[in-house]
Amino acid sequence: MSLSTSPGARSPRTATPAADAGTAAAPVPDTGSAAPNAPGTRPDRLQTVVALALLALFAAALVVLATMRDDPHWDRLVYLLTGFEAVVFAAVGAFFGVTVQRGAVAAARRAADEAGARAAEARADARLQRERGEAARQDATAGRALAAAVLAARDRTAAGRSGDGAAAELGELAEALFRDPDRR
Repeated sequence: MSLSTSPGARSPRTATPAADAGTAAAPVPDTGSAAPNAPGTRPDRLQTVVALALLALFAAALVVLATMRDDPHWDRLVYLLTGFEAVVFAAVGAFFGVTVQRGAVAAARRAADEAGARAAEARADARLQRERGEAARQDATAGRALAAAVLAARDRTAAGRSGDGAAAELGELAEALFRDPDRR
């Protein structure tokens, strides 16, 4: 048994470069200038004409059927009318269903766009927090090194060694450890 896929379908093993990089595509803002007859924007004129024509044709068929009720072909006409009735009601139902659901679809699209914007903002905030955390870790490491140097200098002066150069050494160490990248 073989599984066939459509030509445009991706296999589960095929990944997109964006998925490999762990990034998501940025949401595209809605400019509000959709094509005049784009699906989901407003009823297409052709849809309206077809729905109204089918309703008119159905009404005409009912009139013809009513005028031919004494005709010997009544059973055949009723049989044909039931099939035509199903087609007309399906077409008109689809037309009005699209019209009724248009608002819900637009609201869902707006909600999806807002969620995408919030997600992009959250990713940017997370990236900023990671950078701040890394800077805090570097400062903590430098602070521990400076504290160790201060304690060592204190121990040297307590042991009777000269402490004259210790302050200068500690100042240089503090400048080296906590150098502001903007002041270089």
